[in-house]
Amino acid sequence: MFEETGGSSIRVKLDPGPVGMAPSDVTSYMNRQEAALRASMEGTGVRVERFADEILLTLPGNVTFVSNSADLRDGSPEVLRDIARVVAEYDQTKLTITGHTDFTGSDKINQPLSERRADAVASFLRSQRVASSRISSAGLGSRYPVASNDTPSGREQNRRIEVLITPITAPDP
Repeated sequence: MFEETGGSSIRVKLDPGPVGMAPSDVTSYMNRQEAALRASMEGTGVRVERFADEILLTLPGNVTFVSNSADLRDGSPEVLRDIARVVAEYDQTKLTITGHTDFTGSDKINQPLSERRADAVASFLRSQRVASSRISSAGLGSRYPVASNDTPSGREQNRRIEVLITPITAPDP
């Protein structure tokens, strides 16, 4: 945002992003966000898991993307809008979006594909008014499988997007 100060100078106002919450508030805040995510993700195929004060959303590749593409499947925007609605409401969290592929194909293909998929989800969330300052994305290719790549079912599980939601805490005074 720009602000004219008169004359020939312009002052730039920067959005500092979320300020953070007190460490004592984190658990109850994340409990509420987890409950909202579980309710909105019910029946979508998206897995919601809790690890201490972090929430991990796993979006299966067959639900999210067209095969061998970073194009969102029909229906994906609805799921992503539901995620965006919840994380926009709970704005004291950061989102790390990672794209994963199976071992089919080479790293030369899988690495950029995983990056484009993570970026596509990040861009969609930004388009739904989730602050850019809260979002980071990365592609991890086929490096972190969650199932065997020897079966179609295992490969399907490995093609996924993960959204790790972590609390933003205020710095100690």
